[in-house]
Amino acid sequence: AWARNLAEPLLEGGTLLAEEAGAILGFVSVCPAREPALGTRGEVSGLYLLRQAQRRGIGLALLRAGASRLMAEGITDAAAWVLDANHQARAFYVATGAIPGASDTGFHSGHAISETAYVWRDLATLPPARDPSAALR
Repeated sequence: AWARNLAEPLLEGGTLLAEEAGAILGFVSVCPAREPALGTRGEVSGLYLLRQAQRRGIGLALLRAGASRLMAEGITDAAAWVLDANHQARAFYVATGAIPGASDTGFHSGHAISETAYVWRDLATLPPARDPSAALR
C-alpha cells in the first residue's frame, strides 16, 4: 500500500520523510479525510518513526510539516486513526493537542481491531517543534 501511496499520493507532496545520514527514520502522510466518520476535512493517514528516532522531536516535526501541507490546501483540521492498543501513539497525539473522537472496531484475520480517531480541531495550534537533528523532505 505504501508503494502505491508514494507513486500515486492522495495529496501531492503529502508524504514527507525524516532522514539522517542518508537513512530514512520515519514519515508522515497527510491527505483530505477519506471518510466522514473522522469529522474533519484532513487526515494524517500515517505517521511512523523507527524506534531509534523516537523521543528526539522528529515525530512532532513531521506532524507539523504534514499539518503545514494540509493548511496550504486550506484544510485547518485533521484526525488520525490510532489502534486502541497503541498507547504510545495515543499519548503522543494527546501531547500534541489531539482529542479522542470517533471509535471503530473492524476485523482482521478474525480478530477484532479497535481504533479511535484523534482529532486536531485547529492545526495551527500544534505545539512548536524543537529543531530535530534529522532533515525533513
